[in-house]
Amino acid sequence: MKSARGRRVQPEAAQAELFSAESARRNFLAALAKAYRLLGIRARSEKELRDALARSGYNHEVIAQVIVECKEKRFVNDADFARQFVQNRLRHRPMGRMRLQIELRQKGVAAETISAILDEAFENSETTLQLADQLAEKLRKRLSSLPAQKARQRLADHLRRRGFDWEVIQHTRTWRELQTLSNDSEE
Repeated sequence: MKSARGRRVQPEAAQAELFSAESARRNFLAALAKAYRLLGIRARSEKELRDALARSGYNHEVIAQVIVECKEKRFVNDADFARQFVQNRLRHRPMGRMRLQIELRQKGVAAETISAILDEAFENSETTLQLADQLAEKLRKRLSSLPAQKARQRLADHLRRRGFDWEVIQHTRTWRELQTLSNDSEE
């Protein structure tokens, strides 16, 4: 008996080769199904999907095939993922540009893509200030029992952890009010 490659093959070897090809196909389909389930829960970056499939035990070759398939069907697109991620974060958990940049890098999004998406989201400085004000306002109640100087420090620390720069922090309404209180108490 001859194989597809033209070599003379024993029937057992032909069966083993066929079984191996069928096994690889089943493995690919299982990985693809896993990818679809993961993408059905939420959008993911290519790196996130690749890492999740690797944790599930699929080999790199199968993962690469799944990623190609998902990209062809436009289920995986890092630019779209980054745009959705930024919009979601800004709407539900306000944070500054620096923090968003770090999170997107951790998710494997390319630096150029991150820069373009963040430029789009923060095209005017008022957006950043509004987000910082919104977050500072939420903290106001917890800070009200503290001395003004300590409250300002905690506000600044919290906003810095959320990715806002010093200039934005100083322009928030809550910061200015605490600054006024601090100046009044010093006099």
